[in-house]
Amino acid sequence: MQNKWGKRLCLFLVVAIFFASMPITAHAEIRSQGIDGAFAPDWNDVKSEYQDAFQWDPDKILTQKWTDGNTEYERQTGFQTEFFQDNIETTHKYLGISVDSGIGGGGGGGGGSGSSIVAVALGELGKPGSLESPPGSNQTKYCDWFWGKGVGNEWCAAFVSWCANECGYLNSVIPKNASCSIMFRQLTGEYGYAAYRIKDTTPWGGSSYTPVPGDLMFFSQTGNLSSAKPFEHIGIIVEVEANGWYTVEGNTTGGGQIKGNHGVAKNHFTNTTSQARVQNGYVVHVEYPTVPSGSDNIDTTFQFLTQIMGLNNAAACGIIANMNAESTGLVPDQNEIGGGGGYGICQWTDTKYAKRRTELFNWCESNNEDPTSLSGQLLFFQYELTQKSAFSTLYGKLKAVSNTANGAAEAAEDFCRAYEIPQGLEDAVNKRRASAMNDFWPVYGNRE
Repeated sequence: MQNKWGKRLCLFLVVAIFFASMPITAHAEIRSQGIDGAFAPDWNDVKSEYQDAFQWDPDKILTQKWTDGNTEYERQTGFQTEFFQDNIETTHKYLGISVDSGIGGGGGGGGGSGSSIVAVALGELGKPGSLESPPGSNQTKYCDWFWGKGVGNEWCAAFVSWCANECGYLNSVIPKNASCSIMFRQLTGEYGYAAYRIKDTTPWGGSSYTPVPGDLMFFSQTGNLSSAKPFEHIGIIVEVEANGWYTVEGNTTGGGQIKGNHGVAKNHFTNTTSQARVQNGYVVHVEYPTVPSGSDNIDTTFQFLTQIMGLNNAAACGIIANMNAESTGLVPDQNEIGGGGGYGICQWTDTKYAKRRTELFNWCESNNEDPTSLSGQLLFFQYELTQKSAFSTLYGKLKAVSNTANGAAEAAEDFCRAYEIPQGLEDAVNKRRASAMNDFWPVYGNRE
């Protein structure tokens, strides 16, 4: 327990990202301990170590950008430095290690951040499974997921649905559909999202709307919404500039980035792009669930409860609903508002029956942890729940709850009655059950 949880989690994630998404050469050596500092805030801090570890030759790295006529392209899958930088950045944002994001941020018109689906899409760049196999067959893992193994069909919209499914947004935020035109009608009709002509957006000189990451770009040759199939392609907007934006798309060559095949690629469009299907396209502003305030700490706690403690998503939602009720946003250095002696994300309190606040500080001191930090308190929480006999029954119940919205509510009630035991218990139970189901399960229920 003396090793920091953060170090263990970073090591787990680093190793996972290497195996999942690294194009390995015959000479590359994957070291079991990963790359030191791979989660440093500045890519330049670890650039040289990557070059040493994987024997890169900077003079032989492929060209990054080029133009074809009036269209600008940017290589993603063959450009090592940017590819690895994006993977590190993606892991920071998608897994909640950091939300200092250039890709997050909720957009106008309501809704939360699209950073999760953006990060999922970025994470598919360069993966062998992101290409059609065999080339030109329309067969990918995204098609396998949508239609069944071995079925090949046009899959750009299926890719968007797959990404939505990966972060728990399928059907609740983005429909499961493989037709761009039908998906557009569902989003703007059934879901009620606003759509804007690309020509009318501010990067194209208009004034109606400024897209944000997580919005969807629909490509159309004519822009005629009354036609049977107005749209032919779709992409996820992942970054917005003053004069354009970047997308991640499935079923594309990326303007030649993928030679002799189709796959997932990152494309760049600006207001000088002359393609009719871009000029006549539309942007749909998707309204994502708003994660409760303090999502940094909530995301990190969710990862701890599921990845480190091995609880399912429902149990994690029930626990977090209680912690958030005790300390909004899971602020570790939080004294009980109005007095009473509670402290931290669980508001540990000294009473005549138990000195839980004192035990928090004593345990952290004995285990070289900071009792005022989130990591220190999470580790103490793990010790209490898994090692103290007083909570053995509760721990068993939490491990056994069904991974459903009802399971989240059940976990919230069990945790409230056996661990927190606040004043006004019955009222607190009802509120925390509702919070687990309505606030946290829609966000974290399908999170992997």
